Amino acid sequence: MSLSWEYTAGRISALETSLLHDRVWSRIIAAPDIPEMLKVLGDTWYGRMIHGDDLDSALARAVSAAEDELLELDPGSGLAGALLRRRDVRNARYAWKRRASGGTEDPVFEREGTLPLQTVTGAWDDPAEADRLPEGFRKALEEIRAGVPGGSLGVDLTMDRLAAEVERTGLGALGPGLADYVTAGLELRNFLTAGRIRGEDPASGRMEAWLFPGGYHTPEEVSEAFRKGRLPEALSENQGFEAASAALKEALDGGSFPAFAREGDRVLMERISALTWGSSGPGLLASYVLRREMEVMHLNLTVAAKRAGMSSAKLLTRLPR
Repeated sequence: MSLSWEYTAGRISALETSLLHDRVWSRIIAAPDIPEMLKVLGDTWYGRMIHGDDLDSALARAVSAAEDELLELDPGSGLAGALLRRRDVRNARYAWKRRASGGTEDPVFEREGTLPLQTVTGAWDDPAEADRLPEGFRKALEEIRAGVPGGSLGVDLTMDRLAAEVERTGLGALGPGLADYVTAGLELRNFLTAGRIRGEDPASGRMEAWLFPGGYHTPEEVSEAFRKGRLPEALSENQGFEAASAALKEALDGGSFPAFAREGDRVLMERISALTWGSSGPGLLASYVLRREMEVMHLNLTVAAKRAGMSSAKLLTRLPR
């Protein structure tokens, strides 16, 4: 079947009706425990994903289902490859972090993205497989195999940097709306990192090693705002970040960042919603997939909160729902 954006737009309109409405979120948040949460979700699109009481696997299947829909509906825009390349990064993280720590058994992987698992796992020992990796992946692998500073934390930083590069060069290249979404995400990540290490006094140039290029502010500008005690003021220079800036100020004063993460998610949700304004193009399809991913992330946060016995009021300090 030859796909068109008209067909894709129609399918997306139907799929969007399966996203959870505010009233369903209210019931989920108010549910006293996981069994009650399962009952609420059982009456939604997620019901077909739930087998028994295994909610964690159900949510993982929900993301996979959204990715399957992406593969089916993309008429050749390159979006499917750009989004699935992020799965390659996650699988590479699982494999290379295990090997860097001395482990020999393979971890549990996600389904293959754009790279065969054999290439991802075999690249550690086999130069021929390593040569099949994209350049950014090869560079990250070489750094990790050479022994990055900080052990496991250093491996995560290297893979976080690769993930940011993949989003910036993949999603960010598919249109101004998606580029703005990626830029906003990197901006929030950098300011959160700077805020969390506020109690330390990193040497000049050290903070920049923890920050990624591609946000509205450069790593050097974020570092300068940190040194001057102006992180909230710098963040507020971005249009639409006012609430996130206020939450960052409160977080720096109180030492707790859930409210900043909540307002950051709101910023990203607004940018995802803006992708639906066009009637064609990769942003239209990305809007559904990214909304589903964000929804599942918030459901996972809710599951963790209920397992920990967290009250609904405290959950709402983190959840933008």
